Amino acid sequence: AASLYNAGEALRIIAVLASPVIPATADRIGEQLGIGPLGQARLESVRSWGGLPGGTRVRRAPPLFPKLETVPEAEEFA
Repeated sequence: AASLYNAGEALRIIAVLASPVIPATADRIGEQLGIGPLGQARLESVRSWGGLPGGTRVRRAPPLFPKLETVPEAEEFA
């Protein structure tokens, strides 16, 4: 359980730090972590470890960054 909490807390911190660049994605991460949108979160909120409430339930959601379908090179230039 501790390692799952640590992974969730790391994702919370990453989302807050990334929110100026990808605010919509940061909000989606917060929603998936069950703590709400993070786009307006302040940097002070990630200065210490433990901001994710214990017992928080993670929500199932589609991938944040869907896989890109690639075209084989031979077909790309045909």
